[in-house]
Amino acid sequence: MELRDRLRDLRARKGLYQKELADLLGVARSTVAAWETGTKRPEGRTLERLADLYDVSVDYVLGRSEPGMDYDLLKVGLSQRLLLFRERAGLTLKQLSAKTDIPVETLAGYEDDASLDEEDASRLCRALGIAYSDLYPPHVSDPEAATSPTDDLVYFLRGKQLSSEDVEAVKDLLEARRLRREREQRDKSQP
Repeated sequence: MELRDRLRDLRARKGLYQKELADLLGVARSTVAAWETGTKRPEGRTLERLADLYDVSVDYVLGRSEPGMDYDLLKVGLSQRLLLFRERAGLTLKQLSAKTDIPVETLAGYEDDASLDEEDASRLCRALGIAYSDLYPPHVSDPEAATSPTDDLVYFLRGKQLSSEDVEAVKDLLEARRLRREREQRDKSQP
């Protein structure tokens, strides 16, 4: 990822407009726009302030490193990741509901394994200041980290930016396959 793209992505994750970022840094909005189009580069102290604001290293801002994935988040399902991100943001369900216009009951359901729809996922990412890939990270190929083969495939497919309908179709196929295998195993075990 190029510096301009990284700067744009970090600002979007934080939910800031260019003008808001410019005000926070004491620079002109046109300067932020120039960074994000690649015609200028932030330097020295400004890089440090950007890194502090986005809670990443200067090396990450410059594209020299990737942030360490929180492997604890990879070991839990979506509902637990959502809960952890909400707690890290210091928000109650009621506060998150106010920021997203998602009813408290629906949010509680998401944190209790209810299926999360695309629109609400986008709202939650904006409100929590996380990227979509943070909510649906690429899964580590570690048997202990995997919650299920279906989850692994869903994480992989979401990384490929397939539509939610495509992902649901694949999940349905996998579920049908699982049920067929169970039925075959039952049939084999019966005399």
